[in-house]
Amino acid sequence: MDSGPTAPSTSGTRHPTLAQLREASHPDVSVHLQSCAQCQSMIAADVPSAPIPLDLPKGLVSESAFKWPADPIARGGMAAIYAAEDRRLGRTVILKAPREGDDLAPGLADMFQRRVTAEARILAKLQHPAIVTIHELGKSTVGWPFCVLERVEGVSLRDRLDELVELEKDGKPRTRERLELLSNLVSIAEALAYAHERNVVHRDCTPNNILLGKRGEATLIDWGIARDLDAPGMAEDALSVNNQDPSVSGRMVTISAGTPPYLPYAQTQGRQAEPSFDVYSFGITLYETVSGVTPFEWRVEDTEVGRAKQLVRFLEWAQSDEPAAPAMPKDLELSGIIARAIDRDGAKRFTSDELVRALKQYLTGDLVFSHRYSVTGRLARWARRNRALAVGVVSL
Repeated sequence: MDSGPTAPSTSGTRHPTLAQLREASHPDVSVHLQSCAQCQSMIAADVPSAPIPLDLPKGLVSESAFKWPADPIARGGMAAIYAAEDRRLGRTVILKAPREGDDLAPGLADMFQRRVTAEARILAKLQHPAIVTIHELGKSTVGWPFCVLERVEGVSLRDRLDELVELEKDGKPRTRERLELLSNLVSIAEALAYAHERNVVHRDCTPNNILLGKRGEATLIDWGIARDLDAPGMAEDALSVNNQDPSVSGRMVTISAGTPPYLPYAQTQGRQAEPSFDVYSFGITLYETVSGVTPFEWRVEDTEVGRAKQLVRFLEWAQSDEPAAPAMPKDLELSGIIARAIDRDGAKRFTSDELVRALKQYLTGDLVFSHRYSVTGRLARWARRNRALAVGVVSL
């Protein structure tokens, strides 16, 4: 009598098959699923009814057109990133290839390939100065796809914020330097608004994924978990902690649907992606940029138990109605902009267009449309914008 597939041993590195994970009826499979981040990610991304297409067209460039380095410059949960030379044009490009390896759960490598292909199709829809450009989609001789992306020169916002934290250890706040970063970040807000107009949601707008150039430009990168709301099969990811592949900086734990503490509660629950998710993530990024901390303090945890407890605390905080403390208590306008961007109720947040408008008004000295001013507040704002005239009036 056929008793069905045998459950894998959970003592080694062997993983259940996708069919076994879908059933998860065997006790050993259930136990394995609770503790294995890879299998959790695969279940979260498994969309049997409408999978992300992997129908690669013919005529794609092959990997032989590039001089690949021995090691990647970064590794993520789904892909490895290489700085390679394009042999045809003599330029340096970024190659993003899906993760491979015998340690991957069955079916996970195929899912990573589909994600890389989906990212290429999304980026092909987006041409914006603050969004990384895709040059082409490639296909290796053994069949796996890879993205050929522009190489963006600069440092991540994450590195810049860490640098400011180090400088502030002397007890002197770097408020001016922090506020100067807002000019860079307006272009990221504009990029999000542009993507939202085209029904694309980034879902991971964090300091790690924002690059700052030498001339004040900023670029939003890593669209690997972005959602094209017009494409079929874009089911949402359930919460799944990826303990094996922390983000490049090692400071955060990436989950399959985003990165805590930058994502709203609705996103952790695998709900339909919407632009308000990006507004929230960008708002938390703004909060950290100007204050040096995030509303929920996310610490590095070295143990499975510590990571699990912290995740539970984060979910409890994200679900609560407790408002975050003002990002800058002495600047009510800026604090108000950030507070509305990170409102727990997605319907009360700015749209991305409104967020761009509010930030530009704040930076140019105009009255911020969303802020309620007192008479003295309006006068103070006018005086700051018309400093020379205000001095003349006072001297009369």
